[in-house]
Amino acid sequence: MLGRHIIVELHGVDPRLLDDLDRLREILIKAAIKAGASIIGEIFHKFSPHGVTGVIAVKESHISIHTWPEFGYAALDIFTCRGIDPQKALDIILEYLKPRYYVTMTVIRGEPYTEVLENDVSEASKAIIRTSAIPALKSGGAGDSIR
Repeated sequence: MLGRHIIVELHGVDPRLLDDLDRLREILIKAAIKAGASIIGEIFHKFSPHGVTGVIAVKESHISIHTWPEFGYAALDIFTCRGIDPQKALDIILEYLKPRYYVTMTVIRGEPYTEVLENDVSEASKAIIRTSAIPALKSGGAGDSIR
C-alpha cells in the first residue's frame, strides 16, 4: 500500500464552527501536525452566505474539508502516505468539531505497491512495507479479459 485515505461524513456539528474559516484552518493545521505530516501549503475559501472549503497540502498528500453550516454537515478527506497515520489527524478533528455522529470510509491507496524509503528504517516506514498477494486474472469469457 502507498497510503490510506479516510473519507468522513460529519453530522450534527455546530453551524457557527462550520462557518468559521480561521478556526477550521487552525484545527486542520493542528491535525496535520499531530499526525506528523509536513505542511507545504494551504488554501481556504469562505462562501457567501455561509460555508467554508479548505485544503492543507502536506508532503504526504492532503487534508480537506467542505462545510454546509445550514445542515450541520462537513465532508472531510484525510489522505496520507509515507507512514503518516490519518487516524491521528481524524482524532484531533473530531475532538474539536464534536459531531453528533460521523461515518468513515477507509480506502487503501496504491495496492499492491509498497513504498520503500531510501535510507529510512524508522518504525513508520516499516509499518507501510508489507506483502500483498493478488490472484492472477484469467480471461473467463466475453468482457472478462484484462488488457
